[in-house]
Amino acid sequence: MEDKVPLVLYRGYGSFSISKKCRDYLIENNVEIKDDTFVKSYKEGYFLLCEFSPDDFKDNKVLIEYISKGLGKETDPFLKILYISKEYYDNNCYHIHEYDGFESIILEKEKLIEIKKNNNIKEILYLDISDSEKISKIKLYFD
Repeated sequence: MEDKVPLVLYRGYGSFSISKKCRDYLIENNVEIKDDTFVKSYKEGYFLLCEFSPDDFKDNKVLIEYISKGLGKETDPFLKILYISKEYYDNNCYHIHEYDGFESIILEKEKLIEIKKNNNIKEILYLDISDSEKISKIKLYFD
């Protein structure tokens, strides 16, 4: 089975926000949260993520644990875990698309193909073969 990486997405409309319960859980589990990381939302008992991009928080292990254990089922119903291929994650070949607060994952297949091609060419350069053989192998990527 292909390795997958969990990411937290906000699947509701409005800004990425978490409940006080979620914020407290993160703090209790040693996630460093500065006073200005989250500001109180207009919605009572909720906090908006503001100090850094929500994308920086998408793969936070404690937040993933909170959601996967169902601890926020009632208080944080818009926080969902979606999975992407480890290969896309490791090569940063994805981005989070947001429309009016609702987030989805866009996989960047062409970028991944280009990275793989470049890595293969680098490997060929270090093979213990003649330069002409290296050129012949590299040419295959451009024909």
